[in-house]
Amino acid sequence: MNISPALRNNRSCLALTGVNVAEFQSLVSLFTSVYKEEKIKANPKRIRKFGGGRIGGLKTIDE
Repeated sequence: MNISPALRNNRSCLALTGVNVAEFQSLVSLFTSVYKEEKIKANPKRIRKFGGGRIGGLKTIDE
């Protein structure tokens, strides 16, 4: 899913996500930091470094 065209236009972003572009960008930055913290807390005995292993289906955290 490529949402970059919707992020260029407030109206499209509002229709797709329910928030405007500025609000979406602030939510993404907040979500990114919380997501990383929760991944670490979920498995503290992890041996492999984060980012190693299978590549996920989403290219960016925005998607």
